[in-house]
Amino acid sequence: MKKYCKKCGKKLGNTNKIGYCQDCKKLGITKLGIYKCIAKDCNNKVSGPDRRCHKCAGLKRIKPAQPKPIYYCIEPDCKKEVSGPNKRCNKCKGKGNNNGNYKDGRTLKKYYCKNPECKKEIGWHTKTGLCNSCCQKGKKYSEERIEQMSQVMKDFWNSERGEKLKKRFSIEFTKENNPDRYKNRLKLLGKDNPNWKDKVEVHCIFCDKLLYITPQTDRLYKIHTCSKKCFKKWCSSKILDKNSNWKNGKSFEPYPLGWTKTFKEQIRDRDNHICQLCGMTEKDNGRKLDVHHTDYNKKNLDPKNMISLCHFCHPITNGNREYWRNYFYALLSNY
Repeated sequence: MKKYCKKCGKKLGNTNKIGYCQDCKKLGITKLGIYKCIAKDCNNKVSGPDRRCHKCAGLKRIKPAQPKPIYYCIEPDCKKEVSGPNKRCNKCKGKGNNNGNYKDGRTLKKYYCKNPECKKEIGWHTKTGLCNSCCQKGKKYSEERIEQMSQVMKDFWNSERGEKLKKRFSIEFTKENNPDRYKNRLKLLGKDNPNWKDKVEVHCIFCDKLLYITPQTDRLYKIHTCSKKCFKKWCSSKILDKNSNWKNGKSFEPYPLGWTKTFKEQIRDRDNHICQLCGMTEKDNGRKLDVHHTDYNKKNLDPKNMISLCHFCHPITNGNREYWRNYFYALLSNY
């Protein structure tokens, strides 16, 4: 005989004795009917009489969270939080009597020399109670000790190292006794030195201080300052309108809508991801190549107006713009 669910009419297996399918069981339908949760203001269905639903049963088990007590350090001057009552923080544990190596606070006290005329501050570990200078005053060595000390010094000055020091510090090589040696020494100083290179006189841009620099540095750098402070002050005086290269804030103008990542990537693919000035690859550059406007106009997105440059060559092209404009025009005319 085929069995069907009494509520929904689904087919049941031969082993089913209740007469209801599993879906109807979850809704709380049994032989006796539908049962509801015992809790107040809850109409959820349950599987049997005198039962609670899953939500109400879970709410009963969960205990309300109790606020944890806050404990502070015992020391009166300290207000740091600690893990439990009657405890000190980590800093207060290592202070004073709380430290395991504490003896009697001798290191915290100040000690002074016993000599009333001196009264210098000394360490706590001094046994005599005097400073070093007062200990040496009035101290007399025995005759045996003096002989030992003199013998040690004689042996030192008779050694090879002592003879070298004698020659270095002897009176024979002073300016008065040996003027020829002194003159030869002066020849190695300043312009008389054979390695001396003629220096160029230059003035600081900001304070007009006279400077002496080598011709090599004069070729490398066009701007010369006497210190970092002058350099910073000079840079601050060349901002925005004060700069000679200022052109009514063109650099702050927004790019057009066609200036996208895909457009820039097309220019890099055209140039094979190589700088068109020095030949540096994108891997050696350490980042993606810069896309430069050859006519210095942001709104001109013609591919013949674009060229890929590394981060070393790109700033160079900002100066002497007429030269670079003609150079790139001749280079890109082949594309």
